[in-house]
Amino acid sequence: MVIKEMESNSVNWIQIVIQSSIISIIFGIIAEVARRRFQKRMESLKNEFAIIQTTFEKNYSFIFDYYTNFHKHYRACQKVVNADAIEYPDQSIKDTEELFIDNLDAYVNDLNDIEPKIRLIFPEQLILTHEHSVSVFNNFRGLVKSYYQKRIKPKDDVIFAFKRIDEVKKELERGLKKYLRTEKLFAE
Repeated sequence: MVIKEMESNSVNWIQIVIQSSIISIIFGIIAEVARRRFQKRMESLKNEFAIIQTTFEKNYSFIFDYYTNFHKHYRACQKVVNADAIEYPDQSIKDTEELFIDNLDAYVNDLNDIEPKIRLIFPEQLILTHEHSVSVFNNFRGLVKSYYQKRIKPKDDVIFAFKRIDEVKKELERGLKKYLRTEKLFAE
């Protein structure tokens, strides 16, 4: 009886060794499949990141050019609200409304050149902010032109229109900072 018991114990050990080997092989296969899937996903993310980085690098200077153009027009509007005239170093004086109107075509042309690209690279919220800026700038322009044609000094409605432009400028700056992630880049 002792011999039979030993034989059955050795058979159980052999079965346990075989089962554990099979389980190890199965877990190894599962781990290898998971590793390959993970590697494939990591490679895909790496490629996607490279595309995003390249796109961002190509558009970074354009975004600054867009904002610089926007800000120049903002400053021209601000001058109309804050001063009647500008005196230059050569002692010449120019009416701020006249300067504003004279420079409108240049601003509109610059905007027309870059607007198609804006619509492709900006996220939806920034496009909406851009469209809102066009609307408030147009309102301001209309008011300034009407007062200039009548040779009347701009009234409070021009100041109110500029305040709306200022609000849009702040909204645009917040949106661009979020889009460019500058708050995260420079925060410590």
